[in-house]
Amino acid sequence: MKTKIQTALQNFQNSSLYDSATALLNTLGYKSDKDASGIDLPVAHDEIVQKTGLFQITSEDLSTGTLNLSDGVYDDKEIYSFLFVAIKLKKESYSRTTLRDITHAINKLFEVPVIVIFCYGSKTTLSIIDFRINKKDNTKDVLQKVTTIKDIDTANPHRAHIEVLFDLSLSELAKNFKLTHFAELHKAWQTTLDTKELNNRFYRELSNWYFWAIQSVSFPNPQNDKNNNATNVIRLLTRLIFIWFIKENKLVNPKLFDAKELQTIVDFEQDESSYYK
Repeated sequence: MKTKIQTALQNFQNSSLYDSATALLNTLGYKSDKDASGIDLPVAHDEIVQKTGLFQITSEDLSTGTLNLSDGVYDDKEIYSFLFVAIKLKKESYSRTTLRDITHAINKLFEVPVIVIFCYGSKTTLSIIDFRINKKDNTKDVLQKVTTIKDIDTANPHRAHIEVLFDLSLSELAKNFKLTHFAELHKAWQTTLDTKELNNRFYRELSNWYFWAIQSVSFPNPQNDKNNNATNVIRLLTRLIFIWFIKENKLVNPKLFDAKELQTIVDFEQDESSYYK
């Protein structure tokens, strides 16, 4: 599945907006014959160069095997389908504010949640919005928080982005969440994309690795310090996280992270320690 997700992302470089966005969603398990390519998207924004509907999924499309989603009001939300659309933008990068504003504008046009796939430069972003029924007028919805998986590099996708997309696949959501209504599917998307949840997951996995590592590694310990492994693994982790930070912010030459390129930059003497180099 993860290999297929990577391939689907890389296809954004060669395929049309409609074909590549549809293929990615299909890979994640979202398929429907309710084509929306001809749907009207009267959203005016200076940065939009192309916009297209993709398809709409209903409970009929998702009621397969052990998964049976029903329609109707649930948990103060009336959600009976999802609409997927794709938007191509002019520039190479965009702020969350711009993507949020366009997501808001599109969702104001429809009575069902619209999940937007943005494409710009070599990046793509998935965007979903929360809404609730207006307590004074139940025929209207109140748009709330926009949640995204932002700046996915389609040419060379990060492993972390592939992991999150994998977690959004229909089969994984059905495994990890109770899904009996579209409202629950909508909530599962939001929970999976939520920054707080992603941070919790990161620190949970980091903690698990740390406690495994201190039992599995060895360092020189001339002082016979019982905390030697713990101290050295913490030093290793903090240095790795800092190095990753400066790499991601493009503060150092990316060639330093390529083993072959590194040989042409730094002179490693045989049998010499390369730790600090």
